[in-house]
Amino acid sequence: MTALYLFIAAAGADSTFVLRPAIVRAVAHVDPIVRIRTLEALVFFLLAVIISLFWYMRARKIETLRRQEEEKAENERLLSIAEELKIDILDRLCEQYYIYEGTTSLQPKILKEVRSVIDDLRSDTKTRKGLEDALDARYDGVMSKLRETFPKWKEEDYLLYLYTASGFTATTISTLLEKDKPYIYNHLYRIRTRITELNPPLRDYFLAPIGNPQRIKQ
Repeated sequence: MTALYLFIAAAGADSTFVLRPAIVRAVAHVDPIVRIRTLEALVFFLLAVIISLFWYMRARKIETLRRQEEEKAENERLLSIAEELKIDILDRLCEQYYIYEGTTSLQPKILKEVRSVIDDLRSDTKTRKGLEDALDARYDGVMSKLRETFPKWKEEDYLLYLYTASGFTATTISTLLEKDKPYIYNHLYRIRTRITELNPPLRDYFLAPIGNPQRIKQ
């Protein structure tokens, strides 16, 4: 076919009238075959593209589902940490109660265990990290983003937010932070005020875990 077109180009306008009809007939004979082959090649190409796209989308879907399962498993693990913390505290208190019930040692032993629990929450970074991770899992990384958004906050500010969002009572927070209740209420109010100065999406995101001003329990 290529040779035929080269021959036509070489012949040019000076070609004899006798040769031209033969060349035209040859071209007319070959063109349909070329068109069919071209169409077939195009169809095969489109099929290959469709099949490749199908497998690509399938692979993406499988990868997305895998990541969602991993995130779900991680969130469940982090939430279980918070539950384990509560259960561990209750177990420790119940164990002391069970051992010393009916004896004069009950009150001192329970008090000692309570102090131990409070000291753990005050100073044990692993315990506090477990609470932060659990809150992150429940509220889409809220503690991590809070620290990024307000890098100049004091650690006490983060802890007050953390304890409030975790559902601790004002009495518990007051004990853990070693502050009186009026201080806790006023400080939480200031934290809420800082958050309300943010743009709506981020503002609502940070306020959701601590709710309205009456969110903190008595």
